[in-house]
Amino acid sequence: LLILVDHPSPLDGSLDAFDDDLPHDIQVDRLMRRVRFCVARRSSLRQLHQEREDLLEQTITDFKTGLYNARYFEERKEEEVSRAKRQGIALGILMIDLDKFKNINDEHDHHFGDYVLRRFSETLCAHLRNFDLPSRFGGDEFAVLLPNADLEQAMVIAERLRTAVAQMVLENNGKRVGLTVSIGVSSWHPDDDQDFEWRLLGADQALLRAKKTGRNQVHSFDPERNDEPEAAR
Repeated sequence: LLILVDHPSPLDGSLDAFDDDLPHDIQVDRLMRRVRFCVARRSSLRQLHQEREDLLEQTITDFKTGLYNARYFEERKEEEVSRAKRQGIALGILMIDLDKFKNINDEHDHHFGDYVLRRFSETLCAHLRNFDLPSRFGGDEFAVLLPNADLEQAMVIAERLRTAVAQMVLENNGKRVGLTVSIGVSSWHPDDDQDFEWRLLGADQALLRAKKTGRNQVHSFDPERNDEPEAAR
């Protein structure tokens, strides 16, 4: 926005809203040079803004899957816990491992392993709500925050995901490759006696139980059964 004025003093206090102020009797060729300069400057600012957004996206996402990374999960975890306290709602947790993923990498190659990670991530997102928070912790480990989901609701989501993954069709060089997941489920509510971290450890313990008892299973952490989280892996 260019403003043509007799004197810029009446614009004091408002100059930040304009790209430039110019004398009203400015010659056309000079005016056009200013226009071209302002257009070029705006284009550069937009490019810088986009580069900043892209850089920010890179710092919070996992480049292989497009999911959020562990650092962003930790940041959002605190925000979601605070929001759950304010609104008095539950916060569900899924801890997920791809079963025998190391064997897939060993028997095929890491390029195919990366493809499997991407396919799983797509399936994961397709079976979550649009406000859930999926993240990759690294390797074959994933975690999901489920705002406003009690244990029963979180179990439904987890079982739906487990079934969908088991039905995925993966092929490498004409050979069919099966994939299953083990999932540990927990849910925390602000009225609980324990804090969120305790329930997070519980979800991790439930995941270990699912893997030890045969994989391709969903197990829940339920304090009513006198479950007691041991220690984080």
